Amino acid sequence: MFPGTHDITPDNFEACFTVLKKLLKVGNRVLVVSKPRLKLITKICDQLKDYKNHLLFRFTIGSSNNKILSFWEPNAPTYDERKEALKYAHRAGYRTSVSIEPMLDADNIEALVDDLAPFVNHSIWIGIMNHPWYFDTGETAVKTEAGRQRVKRNKKYYGEKRVKGSHRKKKEY
Repeated sequence: MFPGTHDITPDNFEACFTVLKKLLKVGNRVLVVSKPRLKLITKICDQLKDYKNHLLFRFTIGSSNNKILSFWEPNAPTYDERKEALKYAHRAGYRTSVSIEPMLDADNIEALVDDLAPFVNHSIWIGIMNHPWYFDTGETAVKTEAGRQRVKRNKKYYGEKRVKGSHRKKKEY
């Protein structure tokens, strides 16, 4: 999987591209995971077409709603840009996958899958948010100042009542 702990952005593209080329040149199969930027994915697809059979793109697209995306992923690409990058890679003959993890807009998940599925030839992953402390209104599980700020933003965005209800344990049957 590449990159392992960050995303491919305009600021780090050259370094990422150099590493990606080196990984592919020695015969590795690489899963590229990204909140894709069309310009960067286009460059990767166009310049690494000889390694098409060794690359799988998995694009993170948690919602089709740009307001939701920008709240949870500030400075990340819009839905339309991510979808266009997916379409480009698919049409260029690469293996394509989508990760709807975390699922940021559960009410519209079926429409999102339906919209993206024509450009996916590998898999679509769907998963819930792994950090329930984002909604810890008492802030008992929050460990950092950044976490406290995230909780405050969530309360402001969703409202206190909705935030409190979002992290209750479900009944077990």
